[in-house]
Amino acid sequence: MKPLEQITDDLKANVKYAEHQDEYLTLPVHKYPNGMLAIALELSDEEIEEIGKTKKLYMSVHTFNQPL
Repeated sequence: MKPLEQITDDLKANVKYAEHQDEYLTLPVHKYPNGMLAIALELSDEEIEEIGKTKKLYMSVHTFNQPL
């Protein structure tokens, strides 16, 4: 799974979470003034195949009890 800088054709990431934290994958997001986040992820062929089999996609967001 690869996080994308270009969220949609008209929307680019304007914030990068965990950019200088080697233990984490940098997550580019577009953060709106109201706090909502838009995130785009590109899946590998293997990931798409697995989702097709299980019909499930899991996502965890760790905030460490802090605002994201």
